[in-house]
Amino acid sequence: MDLHDRTRVREVMSTPLETIGGDEPITEAARRMTTGNVGALVVTAGSGCIVTQSDIVAAVADGRDATATPVRDVMTEDVETVT
Repeated sequence: MDLHDRTRVREVMSTPLETIGGDEPITEAARRMTTGNVGALVVTAGSGCIVTQSDIVAAVADGRDATATPVRDVMTEDVETVT
């Protein structure tokens, strides 16, 4: 495969980068995702952490209180990143 034929990260990434603090409730994460039309937010409470729509749906399905559950309790950690 020719390296010049590959898709570059800059061609598919969302900008500007949408972030949220780990102490914010998951309802705020859901609101920001909806407003920003994105499926995940980078969590500023650590390195390589994100909260995704799937994380929020799983938390609600488990019966967690969306207004009281902080992002840090449902976020995905140790996400692989690229430059």
